[in-house]
Amino acid sequence: MRILFLFSLLCLTISIVNAQNLVVGFTDPNEVMSLTSGTYNYDTLYILNNGELNLSNQVNFTVNDMVAVVGTGRLNVNHSVFTANQLFYMQDSAIANFSDTVNLPCSFFLAGQSLVQMDSAVVNIPMTYKGQYSWAAGGHAGFFLNRSQYYLGAGALGGNFVDSSFFHQYNTDYFSTLLPMTMGVAGNSSLVVDSCSGGMEFVISQGANINIHASDFFVIWFTFADGDTANYSYPPANSTVPNASNVTGDYYFADSLSGVSGVDFSVHIANADAVFWGIISKKNSSVVVNNSILIACGFYFDGTSVNTANGFFDSQNYTTYQAPFSDRQFQVNNTTVEAWNFYPTDSSEIVIDSCIYGESLGFGNGITKVINSTCDGTGGYFGGTNDSRTFVYNSQIIRTGGSAQIINFQNDAKAWLYRSVISGASVVNNNSEMFYANCQYDSIPVVNDNGYFAEAWLDSLNGGFVDSAINITGRIFDINGPLNLSEITRYTIQYSLPDTSNMIPIKDTSAASFNLINQSLANWNTQGVSVGNYLVWLTLFVDGNSAISCNRNIYLDHYTGLPKNDLANRILIYPNPAHDYIGVTDDNLLIVNGKIDILDITGKIVKQSKFLNSESIIKIEDLEPGIYFVKIFTRKGDLFVKKLIIE
Repeated sequence: MRILFLFSLLCLTISIVNAQNLVVGFTDPNEVMSLTSGTYNYDTLYILNNGELNLSNQVNFTVNDMVAVVGTGRLNVNHSVFTANQLFYMQDSAIANFSDTVNLPCSFFLAGQSLVQMDSAVVNIPMTYKGQYSWAAGGHAGFFLNRSQYYLGAGALGGNFVDSSFFHQYNTDYFSTLLPMTMGVAGNSSLVVDSCSGGMEFVISQGANINIHASDFFVIWFTFADGDTANYSYPPANSTVPNASNVTGDYYFADSLSGVSGVDFSVHIANADAVFWGIISKKNSSVVVNNSILIACGFYFDGTSVNTANGFFDSQNYTTYQAPFSDRQFQVNNTTVEAWNFYPTDSSEIVIDSCIYGESLGFGNGITKVINSTCDGTGGYFGGTNDSRTFVYNSQIIRTGGSAQIINFQNDAKAWLYRSVISGASVVNNNSEMFYANCQYDSIPVVNDNGYFAEAWLDSLNGGFVDSAINITGRIFDINGPLNLSEITRYTIQYSLPDTSNMIPIKDTSAASFNLINQSLANWNTQGVSVGNYLVWLTLFVDGNSAISCNRNIYLDHYTGLPKNDLANRILIYPNPAHDYIGVTDDNLLIVNGKIDILDITGKIVKQSKFLNSESIIKIEDLEPGIYFVKIFTRKGDLFVKKLIIE
């Protein structure tokens, strides 16, 4: 609906045509424009009504922002280089035909009965992360791909086909460092894959009709929804690819099978080299899997439900296991589960506690909380989209195999990670935000589009003393995507007792921005603070708003509990040897309000001074060269003696 509304607004202003817009079929609804040579660059391309744009004979044609083909409009690209950036939108009975070289770093949205045909095309879709671009269709719209090659860089296409749309491809090859696509197929939509290679992942539900023939590598997810029942065994894992089935002959799955009822989708596979089987369990479904190997089992949560997952462990063979969710039945018998996955959506919440699991992705306003767990990426990756929220505490997010990102947040998702370990590449995209608090990681996150990342880190505090000064060090920095202008504008250092929320300020600093790497953040004057355990807090404010906090424990002791040698080492006299003056410093405030005596070699006091703050300067130009002793008295009555040479 948002895309349709956007397009309607654009159409209202279409009468103002400038050099950056190309409009075909507006003034003349039957306009036909044919370009046979040259280079063209536009911000937007509109093909309306019964308009038609033909590109042939080595035209180089680029659209920077949006392509919209509506009505019965036609776009025909043949023996030319066509490049579309950002968004490609079609509706009604519009058709786009592509052959030869096509550069499509953009997302497709098809509605009505619109059609995209690619025949004998070389299609470049350069991506740097999974889901950077999507192909989606609704209504009776769809894609027909034939004898084409698709180069996806380091990313993978995402998308959904719903409402009787279709995605048919024949003799196509995909090239990517990742599994090239993950598509949802639902709502009586149709998927056909025939004689294709490169690997594909499909999530099947709600009346989808799937036909796969003579192709190589697939991950197929069966979604069991409200009222679905299955007591089923999947084909054996007999492929040369571990944990996959080599499907020879014909394989069928549908409601008509024994032990299966209520299922409204169908799957037909004939001759596929490697098929991995996955399951998504929704509420009010009942699924029992026997004698199988599952690449992943995922649990989908919706509404306002709150669930807790504990005791899930990847790559386990279960004699019998019943998932601990009261709103559904999910049981495996003599079955290996390579990965357990969790998917909260709507306003649901999943708490993952003490698990080793494969993937968690938040959708909608779903909330994911991960506590004392490990996400190892075997089921996909760790991330969220569409306003989801993710909180991680004392956990590990690690990529155990492959080169794909382990963390991927996009489309307005937000994530906060506390005291956790991240190993593997991380990306933040499309207006998403991610924050680390006292986290350890082996690579700095990549921030794209208008994404944002910030880190708060406090170095460990190895004890301290009351009536002293403690230097607090750490790390504050952020990374902006190229379209993001957020900044860390303030940070505070505070302390509290472990069992109270009463924060006592140490430092509050504002600036236009902060990037402090391994630097002093504050000096804590502990005068008047009692002996005991405390928490020291660092809080970052982004664009004026509190964003994330981290803390460290510290035990403050009375300084007399230290050996005197340790206390003496905290007091510095400089220069030594000296000539005109000496300075006495005490960063830990041990001798504030104490006194200093300088004695000659006979023990006679030749100079006295009060010590009023952390540093005192004493003039000695009237003293003869020789050896002296400096007696330092604390206000508590302790005495330290240091040797001084005057030249």
